[in-house]
Amino acid sequence: MTSTVYNYAPGPAILPAPVLEQVRAELAEQRPVSVLEMGHRTAWFDDIAARSQANLRALLEVPDDYAVLFLPGGARAQYAALALNFGAAAADYFDTGYWSQCAIAEAGRYTRVHVPAAAAPNEDGLLSLPPPARWRNTPAPAYRHYVANETLTGFEFFAEREIDDGSLVADATSNFLSAPLNVARHRLIYAGAQKNAGIAGVAVVIVARDVFGGAREDTPSLYNYELQDKMDSRFNTPPVFAWYVCDLVLEWTRREGGVAEMYRRSVRRSSLLYECVDQSAIYETVVAPQYRSRTNVFFRIRPRELEARFVRAAEVQGLLGLRGHRATGGIRASLYNGMPVQGAAVLADFMRDFEKKA
Repeated sequence: MTSTVYNYAPGPAILPAPVLEQVRAELAEQRPVSVLEMGHRTAWFDDIAARSQANLRALLEVPDDYAVLFLPGGARAQYAALALNFGAAAADYFDTGYWSQCAIAEAGRYTRVHVPAAAAPNEDGLLSLPPPARWRNTPAPAYRHYVANETLTGFEFFAEREIDDGSLVADATSNFLSAPLNVARHRLIYAGAQKNAGIAGVAVVIVARDVFGGAREDTPSLYNYELQDKMDSRFNTPPVFAWYVCDLVLEWTRREGGVAEMYRRSVRRSSLLYECVDQSAIYETVVAPQYRSRTNVFFRIRPRELEARFVRAAEVQGLLGLRGHRATGGIRASLYNGMPVQGAAVLADFMRDFEKKA
């Protein structure tokens, strides 16, 4: 068994070790109260709110005419909130998997959804989108929504490489801060913090202020982006502790070299595992190479009954959270920013050893 436990769970996910240590140390500090008791309208929390906003703006080079919000409810709440705030009659939604379909279903309650393209098995049986020339784009939709990374199957979609008209809306939850992101090509970006930016309970929303003013009249105040911007994301009591942890993770990310360094590490981590899969006689990927995720490496094992044995053997070695989603089965290694490269190397060694013994 390895002397270190590695957490490959899809989320809530691994936190950087220095952040965990800082949280542990500061919980007992009195300022004059602990962070668990901190009032959301105190000077202490004002500092946290201002610093987290400044760090996120610096990390992603957020233009001044975009609001940065820290909101309750996670990414799922934004499925409805963004449609309500745009107040649009119709919008494009790319379908690349489970979370795309969840977003489509929720948005369909408030707007007419058009799907320009959907991921499906290609001639090699691997999940892929049709070439952009075959996308059935709406000429001028209110926005074009995509999920930047599907955690269930490990399908990563860099839509801004194909669409640069500023119409994009991204659910960036699971690859947030792990790769450069051109904010100006998006009207809105949202991400639950519990993958690369903190713990569950808070979602980051980056929204162009020219969206403001178009919300439907029945938009709940709590989910009205313009109102939350005016109230500094504190229309109601926010998830104070989750926001505090997010602040620590953003600080850590900047100290470690920012998004460019996170991208370099993510490529290295995922490459270690994909090299193992590609050289294997029992492991198989399900996603076309150009859409392989850097943050959720998903694969199947032949024969299928080996998958349960793989998970059990990994747990004995201190390699946790590798069981695939209940909807897909398989094996999934989530390699978020908090995962050291050594964690991917240890898992690759385990995979090779398991294959030899299978």
